[in-house]
Amino acid sequence: MVLHKDRDPSVHTDNITQLNVNTNTIHLVFKFKYLGVWLDPSLNFNQHYKSVTERVSNKLKILHGVKRFISECVMPIMINAYIHSIIDFAIEIWCVQSDRMLDQLQKIIDSFLISYFLPSIYKKNKKHKLNRSEVDPQHLRDKCNFLTVKERLYVTLKTTYKNLNTNKNFLAEKTQYNNSTFPRARRMIQG
Repeated sequence: MVLHKDRDPSVHTDNITQLNVNTNTIHLVFKFKYLGVWLDPSLNFNQHYKSVTERVSNKLKILHGVKRFISECVMPIMINAYIHSIIDFAIEIWCVQSDRMLDQLQKIIDSFLISYFLPSIYKKNKKHKLNRSEVDPQHLRDKCNFLTVKERLYVTLKTTYKNLNTNKNFLAEKTQYNNSTFPRARRMIQG
């Protein structure tokens, strides 16, 4: 894979089909999965976004099939376990998508919440498109203590930044453990 800016005219990958390194042939690919995240040449993560959207939709279909057997207390736990875990995985890396794309992903989840918690409204509007002004999914998210996709991204980025600053403080506090009488603490600090 040749990493480059999207629509960069200076990058010509047409004549590069493979690379030979010490008798090993490396083929040119335009997307690959690395540590669970789909990478593409321009690092815009569109393939990963499509993968997340597809996986969320599939899991919601499964939950939709068994929703009559799940109580209102258990459903938020199921959504956290099966839906939000997919979205949260490496969100600080892949979530460089536009607000419109993140809103589309949130709309899929909101549609499921409305169909589960307000089935009579959902059935009434199923023939014609659901009017979002009639039903505000925010009170359903509040009921379940859910954050939107954008809020989840913000909280994750804030936590990551806070942890980076905490690691700087740990290095400053490292000197107090160097003189510790506990051998385990000394071994952890030294190596």
